Amino acid sequence: MQNIKTCFQKYFVFSDRASRSEYWSFFFFTFIITIILAAISLYNSFFVTVANIFGIITFIPGITVMVRRLHDTNRSGWWFFINLIPIIGNIAFIVFLLQKSHPAKNQWNN
Repeated sequence: MQNIKTCFQKYFVFSDRASRSEYWSFFFFTFIITIILAAISLYNSFFVTVANIFGIITFIPGITVMVRRLHDTNRSGWWFFINLIPIIGNIAFIVFLLQKSHPAKNQWNN
């Protein structure tokens, strides 16, 4: 829960590092809530609006935590755009997110 709280506290912070647990905690939190809201939306159209608001609220922190995660693997945030390359870029990006933290200090340390 602390990892999710940290992602919201660092809403616009791109210049830091995020551990694997911080990134994946936030990812699975947003994924599970989105699935639940989508399922409920099938029966109650009000929850379509709730799901949209949730998506808007989590969009920016989702990107910032991805960039911070790239920093933690000693990569520039510009590597985020590798996602624009279909399939291979997406796979490479997931591999980057799954890698261990770079142990030494780098330019993105606190």
